[in-house]
Amino acid sequence: MKKKENNTICRCEEISEQEIRDGIRKFNLRTVDAVKRLTRAGMGLCQGRTCTPLLTKIIAEETNKKVSELLPLSKRPPVRPIKMDLNTRASRISEDAEVVKVAKRAVSGVGLKPNVRVICGATDASSYNEKGIETVVIGTGCRAEHTKEENIAVADMEKAVRIIQHIFKELSERG
Repeated sequence: MKKKENNTICRCEEISEQEIRDGIRKFNLRTVDAVKRLTRAGMGLCQGRTCTPLLTKIIAEETNKKVSELLPLSKRPPVRPIKMDLNTRASRISEDAEVVKVAKRAVSGVGLKPNVRVICGATDASSYNEKGIETVVIGTGCRAEHTKEENIAVADMEKAVRIIQHIFKELSERG
């Protein structure tokens, strides 16, 4: 492969050859799955159908191995067909619901002010709430969700972990 490191290898996720080579070199990546996890290459709409051969070739070049020596990209199809209901409705739980009170105490416990609101997205919580299982979403501070720029500050992730620890502690003390 002629090295033009500004080539776009994964068009779905807009990942360049340079990003892939840098990741392989910096983190000593040796598999397509490892490159996929680091860069998101192969995670777009085509699920790697277009870029996997190129990724494999780049990894082979960078690791001085033959393409045939590399593990193929793992694919995880559903065990059985599942029905996807994309018509998820926003759900509202009373602020007096125990699950909301627990979440609010946990958020307050790390020094944040709880912000209770309706989320209109297709979250796991929406699905559970539709089935009568009261569930809340606890935001982690993530920004630019579902984009190539999706990110979260380490400090925000640490607070999210502390919130979860508060919830576990409170629930475990109930017996």
